[in-house]
Amino acid sequence: MARRTGKKRSSGPARRRAGNPASGTGALVRTGVLAALAAIGLYRLIEPAPPSVPPTPSPAEAPGPLPDKMQAAKREPSTAPAEHPPKPQPAPDGERKEQEARIARAARQRVDELTHGRQEALSRLDPDPVKPGGNSPEVTVRTFPPDGSEPESTPSPAPGSEFPTESNPAPGTSRSEIPGRVTPRPAPFPPVVPIPGREVDRARTGRAEVALTFDAGSDYRPVPKILDALSGAGLRATFFLTGEWVRRYPQVARRIVAAGHELGNHSWDHPAFTGLTDGEIREQLERTEAIVRTTLGRSTRPYFRPPEGARDGRVLRAVGQEGYTTIYWTLDSHDSVVRGIRAEQIRDRVLGRVQSGSIVLLHCGSQPTADALPEILDGLRERGLEPVTVSRLLQR
Repeated sequence: MARRTGKKRSSGPARRRAGNPASGTGALVRTGVLAALAAIGLYRLIEPAPPSVPPTPSPAEAPGPLPDKMQAAKREPSTAPAEHPPKPQPAPDGERKEQEARIARAARQRVDELTHGRQEALSRLDPDPVKPGGNSPEVTVRTFPPDGSEPESTPSPAPGSEFPTESNPAPGTSRSEIPGRVTPRPAPFPPVVPIPGREVDRARTGRAEVALTFDAGSDYRPVPKILDALSGAGLRATFFLTGEWVRRYPQVARRIVAAGHELGNHSWDHPAFTGLTDGEIREQLERTEAIVRTTLGRSTRPYFRPPEGARDGRVLRAVGQEGYTTIYWTLDSHDSVVRGIRAEQIRDRVLGRVQSGSIVLLHCGSQPTADALPEILDGLRERGLEPVTVSRLLQR
């Protein structure tokens, strides 16, 4: 019996199921799916995806699952810049014009704010500014002649626009605070003329005169009584001032000048000149001269009184180079060297030793001297001696 080979033929019912018209539904479904896919492909050709969105990989190209560490790294945002950042798209014309208009409006608003603030500041400085085109007030500056005479007449300013002057300061304003005030210049001082070093300790003019000299370098409190005594007798004296004393007591020094007394240089801070170099001597004299000029409007030249009486030939020459004659004394009242000296002792010493042409040494800081001065002045006149300044005593 022969063996059968090959595939087994289907039975009749199976062949009937394959050729059953009901089985054509699957073919129709497959046909519809293919048509839908074709339509989707055609749409993508017409409307491509945006360039910033990467195309979705097909299932066949999708990579497999990443390891856990790589997945964590992938979830973290990257701070590295994009290799090819997308270029900003230019704004439409309408939007660009609107932005420019907003910037222009903001700039105009800022300019208006700055202008308004400047006007407010100016209004605070000048509450009544001159309007453009109006009549501005005529402003002049007073000038003071060097000879001390009255200033020249100047046009008066327009009504309501007067400015403070030295003689008419604004209410509540000191004269030193007047805006634009011109400080009167003192009379010009003569230039320094070096002279041979020399010392004067008395005068031999034959006149019945004596010079009363007062050194100021310590206390100031006795000075008012000294000035009152001299003023009451109608006399003038010579005051040798240290620069430091003028700096500390400018009002007292001004009263001495106002009373018409003569000034001399007594150094800056009362050192012994024999222990100073020539440069230090010059500095002592120049500093005192400068503060006396600026504070009192006067000069200390041409007379110098050596502190402590310390001097020698070199000191006299150095002082002479600064234009000073050294004024020593004939009679020391001892009001600064005898501790506890009384007023009557000073009176008796001066009146008992004074002679015609004498230069008498007294001190501003001695209260006994201030107390004794009225009796000294009366005693000198009783003896026929007239108290005068140094310059008067040395006149030929």
